[in-house]
Amino acid sequence: MVARRLRTGERLKCRGFVERICDHAMTSSFRVACDHFNRDFYRSGDSEISLFSFSDIAIKEGQKYRAALDKSVEEILVSNGFTKEGMWLEGKELPPNLCSQEMEFIMIDPATIMYDAGLPAPTEISFAEGEFAQPETGLHPIKHKRRGERLLVPDEDRASYLEDYVQYVNSFPNRDAYSMIRHLCKIEKNVDSIINVFIDGVLVPEQSEHRVKEGKEEIRTDPTYIKHIDIRVETEDGGRYNISDVDIDKAYRTLLAILIKTGLITRNIHFFVDGEKKLKEMIDKYFKHWKRRIFLDYMHINEKIDVLTSLGIKNIRVPCPWEEPELYKNNTKGHKKGDIKEQPMTSLSRTYGSVIKAAIFYGNCDEAIDYINHIPTEHIDKKKALDDLVEYFINRKDMLTCYALRKHAGLKNSSNSSELCNEEVICARQKVDDRMHWRKDGSSSISALTLMFLNHEEKEWFLHSQIRFQLYYNEPTRVRNITRKKKEVV
Repeated sequence: MVARRLRTGERLKCRGFVERICDHAMTSSFRVACDHFNRDFYRSGDSEISLFSFSDIAIKEGQKYRAALDKSVEEILVSNGFTKEGMWLEGKELPPNLCSQEMEFIMIDPATIMYDAGLPAPTEISFAEGEFAQPETGLHPIKHKRRGERLLVPDEDRASYLEDYVQYVNSFPNRDAYSMIRHLCKIEKNVDSIINVFIDGVLVPEQSEHRVKEGKEEIRTDPTYIKHIDIRVETEDGGRYNISDVDIDKAYRTLLAILIKTGLITRNIHFFVDGEKKLKEMIDKYFKHWKRRIFLDYMHINEKIDVLTSLGIKNIRVPCPWEEPELYKNNTKGHKKGDIKEQPMTSLSRTYGSVIKAAIFYGNCDEAIDYINHIPTEHIDKKKALDDLVEYFINRKDMLTCYALRKHAGLKNSSNSSELCNEEVICARQKVDDRMHWRKDGSSSISALTLMFLNHEEKEWFLHSQIRFQLYYNEPTRVRNITRKKKEVV
């Protein structure tokens, strides 16, 4: 392709000097980025930009953007009647444009559904005196599930699909009772009235103030870390906004400001967290005037169960109950066709853990706790680990839900979006190598630059020194519409 010559008064549209430096600095190390920048601009010798100047320009630009962002947040909060600290005065009523909308719920009562279908109502599992819990037998309750595309159920058909699903689950023959839904659950009917907020934290190794010979960092036995709070806001139509800050209060104030600015504050807010108490306390502090639900991330629950059951249950190998053994296909010496050739084995902790996971997956928290308390003594290695697991469920019981229903309804169950935000904003640049250590101002500046480009605000910033402060839209995740036939209940 041959480019035409410019006419009189025309200029080539290109990126600015500082923008190129920031773009290079947020994608690779300062040393590599500086070399690339000098090579791109044919700078060498006296005209070459030094490494210290390059890093200083990038860090100062990040600090400048961070300061402008904080100023915009403060202006939005104050102009809408909040204090600079993001608090709403007690006794003062919220204006209509900030109040939460009413949400319609679909109430799922398994007992009523079973009664209408002519089936016996599901009964809660309890252990009589002298009875003990048994490991998992039969099909694994969660394994072999279809993964990938999300299911999309139309709002008008959501209730019938969910009721049919509960009825279907409770009709499985020879299925462990923990895989049944036995408690009243509520599911949001209109997903367009929901705003999903995913919150997580990530640690970055902090740089030591002391140096040894050759400029290397002093090896410390007690390393310290810089904690970033990463937040991602998502809507069902593909809208997103990313937030990251080393100050947890500033992160939540920024979240409050973006919801007010975009008008999403009137929606019902769904928070997805990993169980850290501080995150929940800050939600209750800044969003106590709005309708909200806090969900404990199911992935973190599984990790917690795996860790504590592996510590609490003895390290014993048992036949794997959810995998078929390998059989001899032909008659061989000493063996007949159909004899077991190899029996799949697994740890005893996994068989117990699978029952606990299934109970939590279907919203039966009380039965999971009762099950843990009735594990036989001869199978327990460290009782404290199992006690910690019981305490974990008791303290977070109000954050647990029926994950099976939400999954079938196409609703979010995990905070994987915040994990992705961690990867894009922090880890991809600041945790590439375990030997990377950062100062607090440098780490905060680089994360601010990454946020600027990730939220598509670089154009307004570099041209007009302004912050757009709006959601950006990507193509929504492709969903799979389903038309299911009603399953016949035996």
